[in-house]
Amino acid sequence: MAEQDDTKALLQRIDQRLERLERLADRVERLESQGLAAAAVVTDTVDRAMAQASNRGIEVDPRARALASLVLRATEPHSLSQLESGLELMAAAPGALAALTDTLDGLAAQLIAAGIDPDVRVRNLASAAERLTSNEAIEVLHSVLDRLTSVRTLLASGILDPASTEVVGRMARALAHAAEEPPGRVGPFGALKALADPDVGRSLDFLLRFARGFGRVAHHHSSPALPAQTRKD
Repeated sequence: MAEQDDTKALLQRIDQRLERLERLADRVERLESQGLAAAAVVTDTVDRAMAQASNRGIEVDPRARALASLVLRATEPHSLSQLESGLELMAAAPGALAALTDTLDGLAAQLIAAGIDPDVRVRNLASAAERLTSNEAIEVLHSVLDRLTSVRTLLASGILDPASTEVVGRMARALAHAAEEPPGRVGPFGALKALADPDVGRSLDFLLRFARGFGRVAHHHSSPALPAQTRKD
């Protein structure tokens, strides 16, 4: 009796396993059919895409080979190492950007505390950059570069020294002041009378000293030839 019960239980377990195997086989069969259907859909989609590309005059095979070559290069150990380094830099970028932002904020706060408006300075810098890169500024720069030897001579002459610029500034202010005064008529006697004016006397003294110094320089240095002037009839 016990042997019959054992045999019956064994047969039941075998039947249960067979049922599970049948269900598993059914699932595999359904997955297989679904996979084949999906593969067919994908194949049709790829075929249509290739047909459209061919109609547009695009050769698919060279592009596929180029893509395969790119994938091979991208999966090389050296390329993967560089990609990993790039990903590490990208991961560290937010922290570095935050630190840079904090630094810029600190500098902006220092400028504001010193009475300097950073926004105004940035706008002025942008405006200056725009003017410096304009066509007119580029033409002036080209003109200066074409006359670089003359510019060097001018710089070496001392005309831009502080003392020289101060004299030129005084002359400019005197010219502006003279232009603002109403014009008048001065005859020989008026000119002789003006010689008694201390200001006129100082001007004449300066002109005489300038004439003496210029004559001395002209005597020791030959004057450069002036450029020929073309005459238009």
